[in-house]
Amino acid sequence: MLCITRIPNEEIRQEFSRNVRWSRHQETMQRLRECDQLFENTIFGNEEAVAAQIEKIHLEECAPIHYNREESLRSVIKLAYYTYRDHYLQFEELPAGEGYAAIVYLPQGADTAIRQIRRKQYPKVLEGFGSEILLVGISYEKATKPGGKKHFCKIEEA
Repeated sequence: MLCITRIPNEEIRQEFSRNVRWSRHQETMQRLRECDQLFENTIFGNEEAVAAQIEKIHLEECAPIHYNREESLRSVIKLAYYTYRDHYLQFEELPAGEGYAAIVYLPQGADTAIRQIRRKQYPKVLEGFGSEILLVGISYEKATKPGGKKHFCKIEEA
């Protein structure tokens, strides 16, 4: 939905314009800092911190009626790792072994890619990037009510 407003009073219009232009976007900046911290926690294998951050965002961003949908968790993960765009490429539903990897983040750059993937049966398309990957599994207890759902994270090097 798009809403366009006309402000006929010039003094009010100018004040509105100044306020919008100089807004600090503190909530947005806080979320971006949380995204950066989430990446750091993921890379260093801090499973409890990763699970807690995903749980926080899942509660904040997902309506209870949609909480248990796979698409909801996928959206939460994409939002939580939003700052990936600075250093990673994102792939979705990438064929992996006998199924599909829901979301894959690959480091950008020739010196930061994947060294080996055969042991985990990842597809040939990922071979030759030259670095290691982290496998990050995120789940939560579906049987409990929203707000009481504990999230879990398992991080392993490939």
